[in-house]
Amino acid sequence: MNKAQEKIMKGMAKQLAQFDGQDWDALSLEAQGTYKGRAIVLGCHLHSQGVVIKVDRELPDKPLADDWAEAIKAPRNAFYELAQKDMLKAGYVAVEPLVKEG
Repeated sequence: MNKAQEKIMKGMAKQLAQFDGQDWDALSLEAQGTYKGRAIVLGCHLHSQGVVIKVDRELPDKPLADDWAEAIKAPRNAFYELAQKDMLKAGYVAVEPLVKEG
């Protein structure tokens, strides 16, 4: 698991313990492990339902060749930057799976 996935799973384990009226810091390592296991099972279920983590990521680098820019007679950089702004405006985001498979 990456750091974001680990942080989410630990947060879910703490919340599950809190729902049971338990203080996470007062639990034994064995009891914490039980809640971590439950969080993984819950995470796997959420993953199976298509839940993903939104992550910060830069847009792709400028392409080496851009037939579109030549087709509309625009400078490549200007056209590419416009396309990036349109992608962000349209809501395109980078995501990772909630649970890493394999």
